[in-house]
Amino acid sequence: MRVKEYSASVFVDGKALDELDVSVDEARHTATCYIPSQAGKKFMVEWRCLSKSRTHWSSGRVGVDGVWCKGKVIRSARSGQEDSARRSYFTVDKTTTRDFMFSNINLTDDETYLHVPDLDKLGGITLDIVRGVPETHYSSPEHRRSVKDSRTMHERAKKALVHCVGFGREKKRPIPSARTHKVRPTRSTLHFIFKYRPLAVLQAQGIASLPVPQRAPIKRSETIDDDVIIIDDGPENPAAFNANIHALEKRKLNRLRARQAASNRTPVKSEPGAPPAKRRVKREPDGSRSGQATEVIIIDSD
Repeated sequence: MRVKEYSASVFVDGKALDELDVSVDEARHTATCYIPSQAGKKFMVEWRCLSKSRTHWSSGRVGVDGVWCKGKVIRSARSGQEDSARRSYFTVDKTTTRDFMFSNINLTDDETYLHVPDLDKLGGITLDIVRGVPETHYSSPEHRRSVKDSRTMHERAKKALVHCVGFGREKKRPIPSARTHKVRPTRSTLHFIFKYRPLAVLQAQGIASLPVPQRAPIKRSETIDDDVIIIDDGPENPAAFNANIHALEKRKLNRLRARQAASNRTPVKSEPGAPPAKRRVKREPDGSRSGQATEVIIIDSD
C-alpha cells in the first residue's frame, strides 16, 4: 500500500503478501487492506520512502494486536540511500527479542474470557510513520516487557477471528547503542493498517477470489479404434471434424465392400502338391489425421 511518499508491505518467507480490498483515505492519511495469514508463519513489516530527495526524517512504529514495538528511523538522504526500514520482532529487553508469528486463537467456554481487553485490535497489524526533524535521545534503563505466545478467547466472543499474532522463542542480540534518535513531528502522521485473516475466511467473505477449478485433460487411447473419432480438446475446428467423419465413413464402407466380396467368392480347391494361392494386399489411403493406421484389405487371388 502507499500513502503520500511512503509505501508499506507485510512479508512472509521473503515475499510480500497479497493486499486485498485496499482502501486509501487521503484526508486521514490512512491506508487499509486485508492480507492472508497462515498459522506458524513468521512475518516482517517493511516500509520505504519513495521521495526522490528526503529532506525530513521519519520514525515508523509497528503495533500488532494493540501491542506496540519500538520505532525505526529513516534519515534524510538522497533517493535509494537507506530509504527503507523493517520490523520483525518484539523487544523484550536490551538484549532479547521475540519474532512476530501468526498463531491460532485458543477458544474456551470459560466465562472469564468473555471480555478480552483490546478485542477490537485483534487481527490487525498497524504501522504509524511520524515525519519531522530528529532529536538526540539517550535511552534510559529498560524494564523487561513480556508478551503472550497466543491469545485465549471465549468462543462466543471471537467475532470470526481465527488467528492472532504470537511470538517466537526468545533470541539474544548485541547490546544496542545508548544514543538513539527520536523524530519530532512537523508533518501529519501516516497510518497503514493490515487486517490479517486465513485465506479461507477471506474467500468465504468474498474478499479473496476462489481458485478456478482446472479441467482434467482428456486421456487419449494408445491404440486407435476404427470406430472412434479423435477430437482434440483444443480450439473448435469444423474442418477437422468433417475430415474425421469422412474418414470413418470411408473405412466402414471399405469393410462392408470387402465382406460382400468375400461372401460372393467361391473358394478354389488347391490341387495336391500345388503351391497355395497368392494373396493380394490392397492398401486404402486414410484421409484422417497423420499417425493413424492405414486400412489394409486382404483379397485372395481367384
